[in-house]
Amino acid sequence: MTESETKREKERDTLDYCRASIQSCLWNLESPKIEQFDKDWFVKDLRENLNKKEKALAKLEYLKHSKLRSEMFRLNITTTPDRFLDWLDDMKKQKGINNFWKEEQYKEWREDIKKHPEKVIRMT
Repeated sequence: MTESETKREKERDTLDYCRASIQSCLWNLESPKIEQFDKDWFVKDLRENLNKKEKALAKLEYLKHSKLRSEMFRLNITTTPDRFLDWLDDMKKQKGINNFWKEEQYKEWREDIKKHPEKVIRMT
């Protein structure tokens, strides 16, 4: 898989995280019993995740419409970046291929735990 695809998956993963976090903050802010300290914390978290979301969206659009489009042109692929990415996602789903970004993160975490087993919290 290309580096560009991995970057795209990273940004999509970031967007999913931000959407979930933003929704959670909004639900918590709707509570009538929320204290000012909690409200301030949720507003701060909401602002940070909205900014992360905007950065991820901008980077994803750049990857799709600049990097991917030029690579598609070089390879003489005659479709839009969105259609190509949809086709790629369908192919990955059919073949049972996971999100490469998450797989790489899990691999790094496993290697870090092997090197530093003291970081694992024992729940006994």
